[in-house]
Amino acid sequence: MNLRNATLGSKHAIFAGKLYMKPIEVVYFSGKRREEARILSHLSRQQCISFREYTKESLLNINTFFKGLINILKDFHTKKPHIIICENSGYSQTVALILKKYYDIPLVFHFKGNIWEAFQDTSFAMPFHYKLERLMHHLISILFLKVSDGILPLSENLSNILKHYFARTNRHKPICIVPLSFPEFELDPLHCFQSQNIFHRKKFLLTITNFNYRRKIDILANAIRKLYPYLYSINWKWLILGNGYLFDEFRNNTYNEFGNRTVRFLGRRAPLKYYQNAHAMLYFSGMDGQPNVLLESFFFKTPVVINHDCPAIEFCREDNAIIVNIHDNRSLEKMWNILLDEKNRLPQIAENAYYYLHNKFSLDTVCRIYYAAIQEVLSSHKSIYDHHAYHFERHK
Repeated sequence: MNLRNATLGSKHAIFAGKLYMKPIEVVYFSGKRREEARILSHLSRQQCISFREYTKESLLNINTFFKGLINILKDFHTKKPHIIICENSGYSQTVALILKKYYDIPLVFHFKGNIWEAFQDTSFAMPFHYKLERLMHHLISILFLKVSDGILPLSENLSNILKHYFARTNRHKPICIVPLSFPEFELDPLHCFQSQNIFHRKKFLLTITNFNYRRKIDILANAIRKLYPYLYSINWKWLILGNGYLFDEFRNNTYNEFGNRTVRFLGRRAPLKYYQNAHAMLYFSGMDGQPNVLLESFFFKTPVVINHDCPAIEFCREDNAIIVNIHDNRSLEKMWNILLDEKNRLPQIAENAYYYLHNKFSLDTVCRIYYAAIQEVLSSHKSIYDHHAYHFERHK
């Protein structure tokens, strides 16, 4: 389906192919992962937008910074875009703030994590350079929140956090929930079927996380204390992948308390074979970005066990995950029954999760949401709206 035609009925469809049938001109400041490049490329092929990309490397490298900045200024002078899109609110995106103020162009950015929760972590002991980095990122993110014309949170949870923040500051701007697409669909749509049948998977549970946030590992520590006795009694393993500056401390404390027979810390490893062979994914993490581990588990049809108060719970339902209250013994008993005794339910849970992922995070689905969000931000930006509305009326 052509997205330009599909959105012509929208009240925000100011740029949906109406004005000279020209696409929206987008400037994209990408980060390390270039996560929106696929979305923008797809929209460009649909002739909804045309976009120019400026990469993180060109703006953070001292040898190329000034040359890159001069080229950007020349580009903006030659062809002023309709909107600036930033992949996040990081250091490499700050040039976009200057261009937004100087040229009065609407700017949006993807909001990928709870910046206030991340900053609170600095109250704990950590290396000085980590504290400084988080302080700088926090200040830049607050500046983005104040200056931007619209924000694209990855999830409903992050959207609610933003709405609460702006309610306290008595300021309002478009907040449009826009997830990121899941790239493996286009790369290898049959790859998930290489995973082991649930009845042939090995007797271990899996967790993949990072050890850079104190709150994350406190939640994981509580989960280990609750689940260890039963895992030990049935001789199952719990494998934990990931690293970070807190990894050694957390691993040593856990081994001192429980030994290394049942709960094993493997550090950073290629996760593919673990996804394919794990009996289930235990997900107790916060959500400092899109919950990729959760979505990858859906993709590889690895059944997910998620705590009921986890921020990523919005992606789970009773039919695509095992939702548990880690502090309630009856809930834990139900979880073990499903994992060990009601194995016929697990393949259906995994299958439902896979199709949920495919429907919600496919490239076409995300592009429609993304395009509508761009239109909403543009329609709320008075100078852009007035300029194009004038030309539209003149050329009716």
